[in-house]
Amino acid sequence: MAVVDTDQTDPQQDDVTSTVAQNPSIALVKTGTLNDDDGTTGVSEGDTITYAFDVTNDGNVTLYDVTLTDAIPGVTILGGPISSLAPGAVDSTTFTGSYTVRQSDIDAGSFTNTATVTGITPNQTEVSDTDDHEQDLSQNPEYTITKTASLADNGQTANEAGDVINYTIVVENTGNQSLTGVDVTDNFISNLSVPTESITTDNILQVGETWTYTGSYQVTREDIDSNGNGDGLIENVASVVSTQIQQPQTDDASIEIDQAPDYTVTKTANVTEVDAAATSSTTPLWLKTPVTRA
Repeated sequence: MAVVDTDQTDPQQDDVTSTVAQNPSIALVKTGTLNDDDGTTGVSEGDTITYAFDVTNDGNVTLYDVTLTDAIPGVTILGGPISSLAPGAVDSTTFTGSYTVRQSDIDAGSFTNTATVTGITPNQTEVSDTDDHEQDLSQNPEYTITKTASLADNGQTANEAGDVINYTIVVENTGNQSLTGVDVTDNFISNLSVPTESITTDNILQVGETWTYTGSYQVTREDIDSNGNGDGLIENVASVVSTQIQQPQTDDASIEIDQAPDYTVTKTANVTEVDAAATSSTTPLWLKTPVTRA
């Protein structure tokens, strides 16, 4: 209000009302850190992601009852609310968050979530902001294949046609990613079984799971005669591929052949009975033969 006064007049006054525009606003910056909590090298189920939040009042009015939420199941938010946040103020310590990595996240290759911060203006209206964070989860698909062989009669070597060799093939997921489309082949074994899955029968080779296959082979005469094509072994190779690992991985197993060439000789004789009286005479045989003279 302004007042003017002179010696000749009474004081006069006037005022001006100015409206100051309110511009409530809030900003959120979210950061995440991947922690190796379980001691296993690389990313694995059970590792955690911890979150930090910078909340800024970038408006021109004080904000009250500031809260922060994250809608993704499994994300834990601690702290708050902030009772009041003055214009220009930044709060980096009130809110924290965490999330425990699941196998499905690793199989997807990343985990993304969004946080929302909300404040109340002096006029009881809400202002909010969101920020997301994508955490890369490095995939390392790996497995091993192990093949073993043994004779059904518990012998050490195959030495005759008809011997039966039993095979066991074990595939183990040693990586950090679930494997699909797993296919084990062995052209030597015609009766290879379907796998026995050690964790869940779902056609997915889970991390740490083993699949066990069995089959058998009957030794042939050709195997023995050829001495295993010359190397003295009946050996064959099993291989495995999957959707995630296209290059075949293999393992072989062998049974030693024992060639034992042998034969027998059997001699028989037929004995003809001779007249004992004839053989005991002292008369020469020619004297016993009649002679006719002319």
